[in-house]
Amino acid sequence: MAKKMGLELALYEKISEASADFNTILTKVKSLAPDALLMAGHTIGGINLIQQAKELDVNLNMISMTVGPSEADFRKSLGKNSEYIYGVASWSPQMDFKGVIFENTKAFVDQFKTKYNYDPDYHNASGVAVLAVFKNAIEKTGSLDPQKVRDAIAETDIETVYGRVSFNPNGQIKGSSVVLQIQGGEVYQVYPTGSKKPVYPMPAWKNRQ
Repeated sequence: MAKKMGLELALYEKISEASADFNTILTKVKSLAPDALLMAGHTIGGINLIQQAKELDVNLNMISMTVGPSEADFRKSLGKNSEYIYGVASWSPQMDFKGVIFENTKAFVDQFKTKYNYDPDYHNASGVAVLAVFKNAIEKTGSLDPQKVRDAIAETDIETVYGRVSFNPNGQIKGSSVVLQIQGGEVYQVYPTGSKKPVYPMPAWKNRQ
């Protein structure tokens, strides 16, 4: 895919879920000096990678992760070192959708923050969407019969605080991801459109306050 988009892949390394030491990989990255580092992993791995990237003074225009930046634990663990890290998610608190369980996305986010004292992420929003889908299917069929409810779910096409929910013939939810970036300790959607413009390139470690 990278080649199709005109991008040059400088390095490809596989990591395990339990990976904790990224020094060897980061040393290679520093030597190759690519524009961006993209990591597909979990939150703990992402935290370790960022900590070690700073220790080794690995400076890139962009660091992006599949999981981590959208989660409060990631930002809490790294503090200011989490600044400017990019992430992708199927949802962000800045989205604006009408809801079924909640009036809209903002109402959901506000009530969630009031109760738990942190921003919801896509896990929380998708959970609300699941309830909305079941509510819609049960009300549509007027039944709790598993097959009827299942068939109604397959035909779902509703707007929720998570976004519009519908499914393809294989049962996979339709949709796309958004790009997030941590700025000022908060997570903002930066593409497509968003409440903040992306900071690119990222400042070098030595140039950060």
